[in-house]
Amino acid sequence: MARTRAVPVAKLPERADGVNLPAPSKRWQVYLLVAAFLVTRALLLAIVGTTDSTEIEERFVRDDAHHYYWSALNLAEGNGYSASESAPYTPDSTRPPVYPLFLAGLISIFGAAILPMQLAQIALQVLTLALIYVAMSRWFSDAVAFWCTAWCTLDPVFWSVGAQLYSDTLYQLFNVGFV
Repeated sequence: MARTRAVPVAKLPERADGVNLPAPSKRWQVYLLVAAFLVTRALLLAIVGTTDSTEIEERFVRDDAHHYYWSALNLAEGNGYSASESAPYTPDSTRPPVYPLFLAGLISIFGAAILPMQLAQIALQVLTLALIYVAMSRWFSDAVAFWCTAWCTLDPVFWSVGAQLYSDTLYQLFNVGFV
């Protein structure tokens, strides 16, 4: 029977002044991360929830998001993979179809409203943050996992992507999940 060796866990280099960032206890890590996540997402939902549906569409469905939205809507309505807003629905191969397929599934369940799509993206972000924590705690330590997850939770670019209909949220989940 072959003997296996344990893979050593990478150790972070110590700072020159000898001070390292300790991780809070496991219980406090969970409390702090959940609190930070809830605050940032509450701000995001407050921004989204204070506007009417036409303003939401103008604010959050533009450029690439406009293409994704119409491609998904056409897929859900059986018009094929097209970003056209009306007939004739010309086929389009500008962008990959994975994200529009995800949105089309949401449209078929909840209708063409933007808010359920944004809430689904926030749920994907929660899953991404959980995967970041698990990966970093396996590869490094709980302290590294805590600080990486806290950084991503508080990063305004990361949490603002949840309101936009961009494929970044799904890409981040797949990227972290396959690592």
